[in-house]
Amino acid sequence: MSIKHIIFDLGNVLLNIHSEKAMAAFAETSKLPQSDIEKFFLSELHLGFMGGHYSSNQLFEILKAQYWLELDFDTFCSIWNLVIGKPKDGIVDIIDKITGKFILSICSNTDPIHWKYCLEQYTFLHHFQYYFLSFEMKYNKPALEVFEKMLTTLEANGEECVFIDDSYPNIEAAGRLGFHAVHAEEPNKIQDELVKLNLL
Repeated sequence: MSIKHIIFDLGNVLLNIHSEKAMAAFAETSKLPQSDIEKFFLSELHLGFMGGHYSSNQLFEILKAQYWLELDFDTFCSIWNLVIGKPKDGIVDIIDKITGKFILSICSNTDPIHWKYCLEQYTFLHHFQYYFLSFEMKYNKPALEVFEKMLTTLEANGEECVFIDDSYPNIEAAGRLGFHAVHAEEPNKIQDELVKLNLL
């Protein structure tokens, strides 16, 4: 069965991620040490935000109270977007090479603030035909529901899909449903794997 779909993770695959920049900036407006604020990034609250269980305003109000942040919502969003870095060196060239040859998708654990910012900043993201976003699906990877939803929407079998992610649990989940799962975060590794699959 031939491959028709290539699905990319967003953070650390297409774009660099700099959570430490945002956490440091939040610490400057807080009465708590940065080490306390950094715990948020891997917290149930953050996972819930990415999973669509809190609105952006709800998250802002919770964090403002929990971490004693002295800032308004617009400033909060500006700081939160410091997490999003520039595209990985070479990744845009890869996307350009495969655009039009395959159906391209993004599957990301992300939130509405980051996603809006990404689309505004990086036009190459508009080359993708499908976006499978955790806050819209109400599930975070590696939940199998994410991968089942992709196959249903794409009307595809796992064997027709390449899934590229930097997280082993996500790769393992995709593999369970028959995806060609590629663990990679650097463009040179991604290119090598696509060459092995005769896709480049």
